[in-house]
Amino acid sequence: MRVIKYEVWCLQTEQMYKVHEISLAMGTIIASKTGNVEDYIQLPWDSSEMSVLREYTGCNIGETEVYEGDIIEYDKHLYDKEMGKRTGEVKFYDGGFKVNHVDLSGIVNESGDVTFRPKVIGNIHENPELLK
Repeated sequence: MRVIKYEVWCLQTEQMYKVHEISLAMGTIIASKTGNVEDYIQLPWDSSEMSVLREYTGCNIGETEVYEGDIIEYDKHLYDKEMGKRTGEVKFYDGGFKVNHVDLSGIVNESGDVTFRPKVIGNIHENPELLK
C-alpha cells in the first residue's frame, strides 16, 4: 500500500513545508519545516493564492521522495546513454503520476534493473527555470 503524504509550497514565504495535518472542517493545512512545534505554520488549504499542495507519488529515487511538481532528469533511451537526457515535471493525470506522458513507475525502477538513471533536480516552485 502506498503511503499518503503531502508537502505544501507557501506562496507568501516561498518555502516548502511538510504537511502534518489537513483539516477539512477548519479549511487549514498544518505544516512545518523541521517538525518542531516552534515552526508550525497554518495555511488555508482551499486557497490557490496562499498554498499549493504536492502529493507524494509513492516513488523514491535513491533517498529522495518524489512529489507531484518535482522536476526529473532521465536518459532519453534505456540502452543508449549517448542520446542525451530528458527533463520533465511529475504530474498526475490519466489515473497516475507521469513525466512527459510516461508512467513515473516506468522511469523510476526501484527493483535494481536497468533504468533510465533518473534524478530529481528540483521542483516547479523553487526551480521553474529548469523546464525552460
